[in-house]
Amino acid sequence: MLRVRLLGDIAAERDGEPVPLSGPHRRLLAFLALHPGSHERDALAARIWPDLPTARANLRTAVWGLRRALGVDAVEATRTSVALAGAVRDLDEIGPVIAGGDLSPLDATPCVGLDDDWVAVARAEHLRRCVAALDALGRRAGPGRRRALDGPALRADPA
Repeated sequence: MLRVRLLGDIAAERDGEPVPLSGPHRRLLAFLALHPGSHERDALAARIWPDLPTARANLRTAVWGLRRALGVDAVEATRTSVALAGAVRDLDEIGPVIAGGDLSPLDATPCVGLDDDWVAVARAEHLRRCVAALDALGRRAGPGRRRALDGPALRADPA
């Protein structure tokens, strides 16, 4: 099973074992994990390496390396498209983690070290999920517990 950690530093585990990834591989993995489904190669290359004339070659090399690192079955690649095949993402576990009383996802930032516009969208979505999970936890909690959640809720949604 492939697990992708997007909260904090981007990382991957295959069958419980950490997978070493280079910077370009982490960046491509993050994009594919954040945007499930098939991506047309030219559009993906332009998204990951904007304004680089070698973007398509960079993508070809990164896909090859990612398939070697994660396993051929983890990255579906054709001549025209690329997709990440079934991965478990830590972002999908935020609700249950917070519901269990662990508020650590509130302090985590998705895709540390990346500053692309698609990462900013992922960070906003992470914040929305955290606030929704805190809200659900607060509705289930008694009045005393609700007051204890005020600090983390304000930290997650300062508006």
